[in-house]
Amino acid sequence: MAVKVSLINMKGGVGKSTLAVNLGWYFAFDSKRVLLVDLDPQFNASQYLLGTAEYERALRRGQRTIWDVFEQSTRTPQVPSGRFDIHEAIYPRASISSGGGKIDVILARLELALSLKTPYPQKERELSQAILDLEGEYDLVLI
Repeated sequence: MAVKVSLINMKGGVGKSTLAVNLGWYFAFDSKRVLLVDLDPQFNASQYLLGTAEYERALRRGQRTIWDVFEQSTRTPQVPSGRFDIHEAIYPRASISSGGGKIDVILARLELALSLKTPYPQKERELSQAILDLEGEYDLVLI
């Protein structure tokens, strides 16, 4: 069963993304399977893990993001109706060869800012269900 940790503070610039990424790397090097879910519309953790160029390439290739998880419940024109497999949103960042640890990320994107402002109660359930669907695959989920 995965341990889930949310790093939350309403104030920006306090180090939430930096802490999440560094905790993720620490536990991956400690042989843990880590999933980082980037909920920041400024996608700092996503860029920190991938670098700007790789992040942009991933989006151009159609990589699903946390935005897709939220928007699937609202069935906006940008997202086909129906659920998609949460595994489509996981970007495998690094496997740590010694000990089997790894760190994967569900990327964020700028459109997430609009999605989070739009009231729709199902969004939180979509995230919760997505994490439950991955329960046995990770030791730690950082949000």
